[in-house]
Amino acid sequence: MLDINTGHCIMERKTVHENLARKQRERDRQLRELKQVELQLKMAQDALVHTQLLHDKTKSTSDANPKSDSILKTRQEIQLEVDKLKRNLIHQQPVAEVETQLIEQCVEQEQELMRQSHRHREELHTLGCLTQIKADEREQKSRDRHRAELQSHNSTAQTQEECGRVYSQSRTTKRKPAPSRTMTSCSQTN
Repeated sequence: MLDINTGHCIMERKTVHENLARKQRERDRQLRELKQVELQLKMAQDALVHTQLLHDKTKSTSDANPKSDSILKTRQEIQLEVDKLKRNLIHQQPVAEVETQLIEQCVEQEQELMRQSHRHREELHTLGCLTQIKADEREQKSRDRHRAELQSHNSTAQTQEECGRVYSQSRTTKRKPAPSRTMTSCSQTN
């Protein structure tokens, strides 16, 4: 009977030892997976920080320099490609759901900032066009006024010249029209 109890205890001890070893291996495997997920999360966060820094740097550079339409179109295409790559990165890495939502929120915020930047750029372009139109209108008014002044000056000079001719002809023909009347009528037209 003692042999049976001893055999039974040995079997129990062996089973407990196997269960303990199996649980230890499972715990080690879970720790490795957790470390791997944490490493992937850290890499994703670092990539996000790097992308945000690049975005801020690019935005400050682009705000300092006016862009042409072709450069803006190229920038939008590149931005779409970057967004697509970010989404692919999110789907490739088995990151926890909370971290995925955080990254998606950052991407959405970045897209909203890009839309705002585009709207502001369009407003700036519109204001520049309006300023140019106003300047053109002022220039046209100035030219019209100058042209009117020249025409007025020319017509005044012509009138004085005609009055002078009429007066000299009247003196040469020895008619006696009232010279003061001719002069007054010429001076009145001025």
